[in-house]
Amino acid sequence: MGLKLDSLEAIKKRRSIRKYKPIPVSDEKIRRLLEAARLAPSWCNIQPWRFLVIRDPERKKELSKLVGQEHIKEAPVLIACCGDLHAWDELDKRLKEQEEGRPGGYKTKASIEQILKDPFSPPIAGREMMIKRTNEQVMIAIENMLLAATDEGLGTCWVGAFSPERVREFLGIPEHVIVSSLVTMGFPDEEPEQRPRLGLNKIVFYEKWEK
Repeated sequence: MGLKLDSLEAIKKRRSIRKYKPIPVSDEKIRRLLEAARLAPSWCNIQPWRFLVIRDPERKKELSKLVGQEHIKEAPVLIACCGDLHAWDELDKRLKEQEEGRPGGYKTKASIEQILKDPFSPPIAGREMMIKRTNEQVMIAIENMLLAATDEGLGTCWVGAFSPERVREFLGIPEHVIVSSLVTMGFPDEEPEQRPRLGLNKIVFYEKWEK
């Protein structure tokens, strides 16, 4: 069973962990974390996220060299968090699902047609916008996964400093799938302090922007 932290507790407790105990992470725990990621919100419910779970020591060792991050080979679990650009091919289908009376769905065909013609709609705006929106949504799913991992007593590290193309090629990921981030995961063998955060008075404004 998880630790059953409330949302704010999990957010406060989460740390970037780079030292792990040599204890395997059960399939059940991994499945719960992936379920948390699966339930993330996405633009028109397009759900572009895809996840590749890696536990083989040799593959982690090779990826550690490729990425230049030592802790990747030490973590019991590594997850490549990806975005499938072909998910946008099913935009019509996702919108029709919502039209059919799903909670929070669009109510009229006119509203659906407006979305499909909107110049800011990623399929119309072009590949660059599709990649941008896909990455954004994958990262929302990653945050869900990290907080769920904290609730399970696991440590994680969100890895972004690497060549997505080299990692994609090494893992045999198709060209229409982008590698957004890597996440290491395991039982923590360190307890780092929380890094300083700006106070709300530095980052929040009301009604108008303040200098």
